[in-house]
Amino acid sequence: MINAYSLVQPGLLLTAGSAADRYGRKKMLIAGLALFGIGSQVAGLADSTGQLIAARAGTGVGGALLLTTTLAVAMQILAPEENPRAIGIRSAVNALGFATGPLIGGFMLDHFWWGAIFLINLPVVALGLVAVVAVVALVPESKNPRGDRPDLLGALLSTIGMGSLVFAITSGPEHGWTSEQVLVSGASRWSCSGSSPGGSAGFRTRCWICTSSGTGGSRERWPVRC
Repeated sequence: MINAYSLVQPGLLLTAGSAADRYGRKKMLIAGLALFGIGSQVAGLADSTGQLIAARAGTGVGGALLLTTTLAVAMQILAPEENPRAIGIRSAVNALGFATGPLIGGFMLDHFWWGAIFLINLPVVALGLVAVVAVVALVPESKNPRGDRPDLLGALLSTIGMGSLVFAITSGPEHGWTSEQVLVSGASRWSCSGSSPGGSAGFRTRCWICTSSGTGGSRERWPVRC
């Protein structure tokens, strides 16, 4: 139950980024917000452990879409010289969330019903959806013009590989780094990644947009072949 979100979200990062490139980053951003909100509501009102695990997995899917689209959409509506500032603000907000999230969660558990730790996400999601819809004219749709067909095998392998890596990292302190489940998970990660430890098999061509603060926020596209 605890790892349902932490396994699904990083496991789907590459797949979510590929889907956003192919079908449109703004569409995937809205879909991510909707999935995150629905998952949070279902988790807060869950009547069984199975429902809670499924809801947390659903919020993990939404979280993967949000992580891979928020900065990409910001790059579309901001001038190149403002990109470093946007990256800095996003990084600061993420760091603030990691630091204050456990504190807010503990406060909610001490003073409210346990489901409130999930329902507190709903106002944030609602504000995000309103903001995206309100500035729809300022947020142009962007996607890969090549429109390659979906690489389902690559998506499956990347999800298994990333999920196995996260599972090995989270299980190591509890079960031991040389335990069978950690070693098997680590081996699954490398076997799904093909011959390149840093790459992911099946994603044939990806174009990564990198922003360099040392060049005045200019963007460079680096084609990467896996």
